[in-house]
Amino acid sequence: MSKRILLRLSAPFPPVSTSQVEAMNAIRAANDIPLAAVVLEELKKSGFPTKRLDEAQFFISAFFSRIARSDVELHTPAEWATVMAGLIDFMQQRQPGRASVRVTGAGHAARSAVEIVTDDMPFLVDTVSMVISHHSPIHAVIHPVVKVTRDANGQLQRIGDEHGQSESVMHFELDTVESDA
Repeated sequence: MSKRILLRLSAPFPPVSTSQVEAMNAIRAANDIPLAAVVLEELKKSGFPTKRLDEAQFFISAFFSRIARSDVELHTPAEWATVMAGLIDFMQQRQPGRASVRVTGAGHAARSAVEIVTDDMPFLVDTVSMVISHHSPIHAVIHPVVKVTRDANGQLQRIGDEHGQSESVMHFELDTVESDA
């Protein structure tokens, strides 16, 4: 039986169609949109701390490098700036080895966002997507992985440190999540 499985795994993959290639390239093609620069300008206008703008610029670039073209239109640049500021603030404190999770508004009344910051590891997005999809349709998944440096207490010191630890920042948009309160 294991020999048969091994043969299946070693068989050549089926050819990929042009439409499949286009779909796979959609995330990277979104980089051509100057949205990151516009969102950074909106973040500056919002009063985001000047001393954190370099890190914000790095994070915004990482975030929008992983967005599907269809998801770009989910929010205005000002709404995306609010999402970015919220995620960067959310990332400020986290103990390594422990996930930080929150449910928040996604910028409009019909949606909520589930945001997770954790150590990067395989199958995170797939696992979280399966759990969330049992409770609500998922409208968008954006998942940058960034290198960060934290102090011994888990306080964020730097985003984009090439010698830092890789962390997954997951942003899922779904139907509004009602509070149990």
